[in-house]
This record gives sequence, structure tokens and C-alpha cells, in this order.
Amino acid sequence: MTSSIRWLFASSLVLCLAFTACAHSPAKEKASADQTAAAQETQTVVTVPVFNLEPTVFEKKVTFPAELVPFEEVDVFPKVEGFIQNIFVDRGSSIRQGEVLATVIAPELEAQVAQAQSKVKMANAQETEARAKYFSEKEVYERLKKAAEVPGVISENELEVAKMTAQAALSHVHAVAESKQADIAGVQSLKKIQSYLSITAPITGVVTERDLHPGALVGPSGAGATKPIFKISELSKLRLDVSIPERFYETVRIGMKVPFTVSTYPDRTFYGVIERPAYSVDKKNRTETVELDVTNPERVLSPGMYAEVKWPIERNKATFVVPSTAVISTTERTFVIVDRNGRADWVNVHTGYTDGDNVEVFGNLKPGDKLVLKGTDEIRDGSMINPQLVSMSTK
Repeated sequence: MTSSIRWLFASSLVLCLAFTACAHSPAKEKASADQTAAAQETQTVVTVPVFNLEPTVFEKKVTFPAELVPFEEVDVFPKVEGFIQNIFVDRGSSIRQGEVLATVIAPELEAQVAQAQSKVKMANAQETEARAKYFSEKEVYERLKKAAEVPGVISENELEVAKMTAQAALSHVHAVAESKQADIAGVQSLKKIQSYLSITAPITGVVTERDLHPGALVGPSGAGATKPIFKISELSKLRLDVSIPERFYETVRIGMKVPFTVSTYPDRTFYGVIERPAYSVDKKNRTETVELDVTNPERVLSPGMYAEVKWPIERNKATFVVPSTAVISTTERTFVIVDRNGRADWVNVHTGYTDGDNVEVFGNLKPGDKLVLKGTDEIRDGSMINPQLVSMSTK
């Protein structure tokens, strides 16, 4: 009896313990899970510096290579073929437009002029003879016409023949006179060509090349001539040719003054004025050629010099410019991290101009947004952050 009571008491005790364990196990597990989640959440909250996003005008200067070229440059060829007789200038000579630079002789041309003048003299003689014959035939006709007033003295046919002869003589006079005028025009044309034997300066400038000497056979460009007699360049005003990358196309503004330097004068800064953009992007190197006018009254600058242009980069309107550390680039996207009430929000952006420390960004952003100063993809999208606002000066 006693043994049975003990067995029943032990069994009841075991059942009570089992029931108690089953009743309290889910609550304990839930509490443990909540504690773990809270601990994990506490661990993922990171403190990050943020700054207020404000629009600003991007300004910087970018260095581009450039080359100085003459404002005007002309290769001087004679207009007629001949031999150089005299040269009055040399390399380095300063000349003015219209100044005689050299003379050329052309014996064949002189013979042509003499022949044309002879034809004019012959035409004068022919005209005099034709006029004399016309006056003679006209006088005969007038006498016959007067005689014909008496009936039966002159036949009608004879009078008509005299009239036609006088008219033919007059037509001959006109033909000879026209031929004479053509001969005179031929002489004038040859004399005009003969005037080309004196070679004059087409522009004001400096003789930068002179490779031929008296006695050399010369001729017009494209007519067998391989070398010009002179090359003349205007040096008091130069062109500065700059190739501007396509991304800076909007920065080209006519009339803008741009500084540049040359290695010859490292302590001096020169200026050019934008005058002639190409308005076309080269398909090979994706650049636009822009010409700047450079005044050079003292001729301290020379064509062919290479220059470094300090090109001003400035937007027409304000944009968002942020520290480059705030922009994260991966193989999939470029983005910034915006603080949204304590949670990280990845916002995709496109970048614009950059100066190394700062970069323009374009995307779904607005003034007053708080951006993480030092962005990293370790700050996951949607994760909790503890933002600490810093001023722009502390960046």
C-alpha cells in the first residue's frame, strides 16, 4: 500500500513538472528572440556625419593645351610665270600691304605686248583706209543722186548700186573700228598682266619665309610652281586655337576673356577673347575647336608657340555640388545616401563637373536633404543610422 502511494506521488510530480515546462517554453523563446533582435538592431545603428544639401554655382578653371597661329598668313606666288629679277625684302622684314617685294621678268610676255601693240597700229591704218574709202563711195553716191534729178541721165539701177556700195563701205569702217577696240583691249590686258611682274604684299605683316633667289623660275600656284617666293604672317594679332572637350561645350561664350601662359614667359599671364567657336564637335576626338583673338603689338608671342589655357568652367545655373566622398560608385549604380528620419536611402545620381574634391550630382534630390558625408555601400539601403550634422566648413 505504501509502495503504491509513493509511485502515484512520483508520477504526479513528473507530470506537473512536464506541464509547467510546456506552458512556459514559448514565452521564453519569444523573449529571447526579442532580446536578440534588439541587440542586433542596436549593433546596426551607426553614427554618420551628414550635411545639408544646398544649390550652388560650380566654378573652376581647367587647363587645356592650345596653339598660337597667325591671324592671317599668305603664301606669295607670282601671277605670271617668269624669272625672279630682284628681291627687296628678306626673312624677318616688316612690310605693309601693297609694298613691292620683288620683280619678275618674262621675255615671252614682253614679246606678246609688242605684238599686240603692232596689231593696234595696223588696225589704226586699216580704219583710216576704210574711212577714206567710205567717204569716197559716199561722195560718188551723192553726185549720182543729184544727177538723177534730171530724168534719163542716171539709171535707177546705177543709183542703187552706188548707194549699196557706200553702205558696205560704212559697215567695213564699223567692223575695222570694233577689231581695233578688241586689239586695244588685248594690249591693256597684257599690260595688266605685265604689271603683275612687280610682286606686292597682299597683307601687312612680317616675312616669315623666303626660300628663292634671283634667277629662279617661278609661276602661279598650281601651275607647276612648288614653292612660294615668300610667306607673310600677321603677328600684331594672333589666333589661339583651343580644343574644348564635348562635356564643356556649354562653357564657350563669345566675348569671354580667357587667361593663358606660355613656357617662354612663365611669370606672365596673357589673355585672349573668345571670338570664333566651330559650333561642331569633331567625331574622332569629341572636341570643339575654338579660336581666341590675342593682341600682340610688341610681338612677344610667336606663331607656333604652345600655350596652356586656364579655361573657366561655370554653369549657367545653380546645381548640387557635393564632396566626392559622398558619392558611391559600384559596378551597378552611382548613388548618394540620404538621411530619411534616421534611415539610409540610396538615391541614384549622375555626376557632372568635378574639381577633385567636389563633384556635381543630378538626381532625385532637393535643397535641404541631408547627405551622408562619407558614403559607403556598407551602409545598407533602409538601415538605421544616427546622423550627426556637420557644417560645410568641416567637410
